[in-house]
Amino acid sequence: MTNEMRKVVHPSVWHGPEMGRRKDWIVRLDGADCAELDAALAQAKARGAGIPALAKKDFPISGVARKLAGVLADLEDGRGFALLRGLPVERYSKADAAFIYWGIGAHFGPAFAQNAQGDMLGHVRDLGADWRSDMKARGYQTRLRLPFHNDSTDLVGLLCLRSAKSGGSSLIVSSTAVHN
Repeated sequence: MTNEMRKVVHPSVWHGPEMGRRKDWIVRLDGADCAELDAALAQAKARGAGIPALAKKDFPISGVARKLAGVLADLEDGRGFALLRGLPVERYSKADAAFIYWGIGAHFGPAFAQNAQGDMLGHVRDLGADWRSDMKARGYQTRLRLPFHNDSTDLVGLLCLRSAKSGGSSLIVSSTAVHN
C-alpha cells in the first residue's frame, strides 16, 4: 500500500485564468425564464407556501428546471460551480427575491441549516461582528476578509440583491486543482 497521491484528471480541475477565458459556466436566464419564475412565485404565494417549507413541487418551473438540470450536472460531475445571470432582482422586494432564490434552490435539492443557530437563509451584511473573537459570529456578518474555506453542504448558493459599496467579492478555487 502506498501513500502516493495521484493526480486527478477531471473537469473539476480548473484554474481562474482559464475560467476567465471560458464562459460555459455562465447560465443566462432569459425573459421567458423570468416570466416562468414570476408565475411560480405568484402561484406559490397564492397557495400560502413559504420558506423554509417551500419544496420543488410548490415552485413549478419546467422550462427553467431544464436549465437547472444542466447546472446540477456541472455542479455534481463537472467543474463544480456555475453562475446564473439575468434575474432582475431590482424588480422584487427582498422577500420575493428570497422566495425565488429558495424556489430555484429547491430544484437542486433539500436545504439544510447553515449554522448552529439553524438559520436556513441569511443576508450577507456587516453587522459589526468579528469571527476572530466571537465564536458565534458568522463571516457574512462582518467586514473582515474570510480565508478560503468550505461549507458543510454539497451545494452553496448566493444571490446578490445589491452590490456592496466596496469589497464584497467572492472567490472560489478548485479543490481538485489544489490537490494536484
